[in-house]
Amino acid sequence: MVRGLPQIYQIYLRSITVPRTRPAARKLHRLIYLCSLMLQLFIYPIGIPALYAASLWRNRDILSDDSKLQLEETAGYPNIGHVRFLTAGYRREFYWFEALECVRRLFLASIVGIVSEDSAASPVLGILIGLIFIHVFTELKPFQSIKDSRYSSTSKSSGDSVAQSCLVPVP
Repeated sequence: MVRGLPQIYQIYLRSITVPRTRPAARKLHRLIYLCSLMLQLFIYPIGIPALYAASLWRNRDILSDDSKLQLEETAGYPNIGHVRFLTAGYRREFYWFEALECVRRLFLASIVGIVSEDSAASPVLGILIGLIFIHVFTELKPFQSIKDSRYSSTSKSSGDSVAQSCLVPVP
């Protein structure tokens, strides 16, 4: 290996060195890599919001009814305990809002990968999506606290301002 290196470093270098493989083995490794990549692509940006929405939809009878919610609370949340983190900050009638918030984040993050980075379309689409969701948050006021609703609208407006600054030409 490399002369003059301590034994521990030589062992480390041997462990990270990729052995030369046959073309068939490389194709298999590439196929495994692509399959795992597709699985991760499905799980994180698509699967998590879909699972959130499915969990909330399955428990919508309890989450949308005050009397059932009170009974659930007195029993220690046996049926909806696993989805309380999704509904904790929102008013009762907006129990589904976290799924919409996941979709908003997915839209904003995916614009970068879908739209060409050389064009101005990415910040323009980011601004449009931001404005749409600012309007949604301002009109619906989904949070339990008015302060939280104001903070949400303000923070989304500031994010939209950052996206608008991307459109300013640099001299």
